[in-house]
Amino acid sequence: MDIFNEPVAIANLRGDIASFETQFSFLCQTSAALLLDGFPLELVDGDASNIPLRWVTDVLSQLNDLVSPKNKIVVVTVLGVQSTGKSTLLNTMFGVQFAVSSGRCTRGAFMLFIKVNEDFKKVLKCDFMVIIDTEGLKSPELAQLENSYEHDNELATLVVGLSDITIINIAMENSTEMKDILQIVVHAFLRMKEVKGSRKPKYPDPPCACSNVVLLQGVSAHPPLRQP
Repeated sequence: MDIFNEPVAIANLRGDIASFETQFSFLCQTSAALLLDGFPLELVDGDASNIPLRWVTDVLSQLNDLVSPKNKIVVVTVLGVQSTGKSTLLNTMFGVQFAVSSGRCTRGAFMLFIKVNEDFKKVLKCDFMVIIDTEGLKSPELAQLENSYEHDNELATLVVGLSDITIINIAMENSTEMKDILQIVVHAFLRMKEVKGSRKPKYPDPPCACSNVVLLQGVSAHPPLRQP
């Protein structure tokens, strides 16, 4: 579905997007309908490390028109080192179909919109769930870049700030990288507290700063090899 954003980005870069408002509105409506049907929306461009703010905002605005504004939404995000099975974990937990493979499979961040079954609405206290799958941190492909740490820090800060629940997926053999991830997450919470301190809070703070973080051992995308 992110292919719909390409002509919008080109028109925006050329500065003549106002000439294509009708087509732009149609693409946003189509993307919102696809998102409601279970197709993922690219939240962060993994190649350019960019968030198409107008595109995402307009698609979500169209989505808001398709569902009742009074519906409650819970945002769940997974975060972790590359190749720890983050996408596999979300696929198993929610029955979705994020792409899985070894190496750098997910680039950037993708979100899915899931309608909660009537039987679970009272338990989960929400009508919809937004699932965000993120690019793996500490990617070997980005290790040679000077700003690789800033890339991981910014991505973690973004997804933690957007989420009601953040799942930290851990592979026990990556204990060193795990320490760095926890530092990034704590830094994200500190940044959130700074932002909340600069404006009147809309919602009360949770009892514990890390009460919405769940730590899980890494899930492999492939079945384990049998011992002879």
